[in-house]
Amino acid sequence: MPHPLAIANAAYLEQCIRLLGGLTDDQYIQASPPLSESGVGGHLRHCLDHIRLLLDGCGRGQVDYDARDRDCRVAFDRAAAMAAATRLVERLHALEPETVAAGIMVRMDCGDGRLRDAVWSQSTVARELQFMVSHTTHHYALMAMILRHQGLEPGPDFGVAASTLRHRRAREGLNG
Repeated sequence: MPHPLAIANAAYLEQCIRLLGGLTDDQYIQASPPLSESGVGGHLRHCLDHIRLLLDGCGRGQVDYDARDRDCRVAFDRAAAMAAATRLVERLHALEPETVAAGIMVRMDCGDGRLRDAVWSQSTVARELQFMVSHTTHHYALMAMILRHQGLEPGPDFGVAASTLRHRRAREGLNG
């Protein structure tokens, strides 16, 4: 049985795959200045890079989030993005519980981009999967804003944190 954190990350990717199925290629790549210089594709590529790096790093015991491929095909080709997301869903579902519990060294430049050697920190794969949910949610919120700026509605739950969704449901239960 896949770990709940792996399932949560896979669910976010599956949500986006469904969204992409309803977009045209132009809608996928269209930027919305001044809101964003990137389109939906750029934000999704960024998220997929992070998840792939984490999954690749599980076997090595370390992940450098700055060592992203930044594959332009994923940013500009909706079909390539859907295929990449589908592969990551499969990999997330295949994560073993002992892998999720394992320690991992992580690094990311948290400065202004001038830091030559980003600091390595001790973490666990589980904690990094938690980070991925938050990171993905925030990029999905940006994607939702870009789509709404184009006159498209991604759905009321797209890019909304799970805790916010629970809060909304609780309030609706009180008011309904």
